[in-house]
Amino acid sequence: MQIYVNNTELEAQLTDEQNLLQVYDAVSDWTRANHRYILGIQVDQKIMAPDHLEEINTASVDRVDFRIGDEIEMMAESVAEMDRYIDRIGNSLFDRTHLTAEEIQNLKDGVRWISEIIASSCAIMHLNSDEIMCPVVGEDGAETKTVHELLAALATSAEELKTDGPDSVLVFLSILRDLRFFVIKLKMQLLALNATEAELVSSLEEFESRIPVLMEELVQVTTQFQSGQDFQALESLDAVVEKLNTYLSAMLAVEYRLARDGSLPAQKGGEGMTFQQVSEDLTGILKDISSAMVDSDIVAVGDILEYELTARLSQMPPFLKQLREILVARS
Repeated sequence: MQIYVNNTELEAQLTDEQNLLQVYDAVSDWTRANHRYILGIQVDQKIMAPDHLEEINTASVDRVDFRIGDEIEMMAESVAEMDRYIDRIGNSLFDRTHLTAEEIQNLKDGVRWISEIIASSCAIMHLNSDEIMCPVVGEDGAETKTVHELLAALATSAEELKTDGPDSVLVFLSILRDLRFFVIKLKMQLLALNATEAELVSSLEEFESRIPVLMEELVQVTTQFQSGQDFQALESLDAVVEKLNTYLSAMLAVEYRLARDGSLPAQKGGEGMTFQQVSEDLTGILKDISSAMVDSDIVAVGDILEYELTARLSQMPPFLKQLREILVARS
């Protein structure tokens, strides 16, 4: 059996390992000793979960591929998986009025897992969850809460979930939605630490070139809403928002890196806004769209698209161009 680590064959021989779990544990001990971690494993070109490795005999395998990374890469994967999990939970609980006891227990376990991932990420990145503020919608309008407060509120709401309690589900979803915007920001920061400047330049170029197309797609979404094609409009809008989140991740990654190095330009663009203000404004608009979609407020979604998002996108090219030029000049 051949063992590869990051596409390089490992110069090591099996001793008394009888199954792949024993091989996995041996490689894991070796990587941890070198402050590295196993990010994924393929067995004969098939992705495998560690839970199933004990069932596979080493004699039946030709090749095992391990993907290894450092702490930052490990946390980036964990945070990305957490973001996907939160998205899945939001979709699965949308418009639910009843939950089973098993579903409630799974949600409680999920909340504990989320807290552990965020705690580990904050420790690695030297962040304090008691000091990081997140915008939320309170009873009297917009307000802010710390990440620590949101996690505590999420844990409390999970404990208060009822099998026949739609209101408790709505509270849980509301807190989860507020927390997700911190998760997205955390994912962006991890991206900034991992991405090469060439990759970031490519993302900014793509964002800048696709702005006219994105604006046309938003016009089509608005038209679909106005003609009563709500289902098609929501599907189209979800696709556009997903693209925007991807591009915004790249843009904020660049800003994070330049700010860290003290090279983020202070020039102001449209409406006298700085780079940070533009990105925060765009993030807020996407959050408002998400909230309106969860609340099924089609009128609000249409207004945000027509009067806010398209206007902000039209002001983005100069910002993207300057960020890209700064990156190119640094390389």
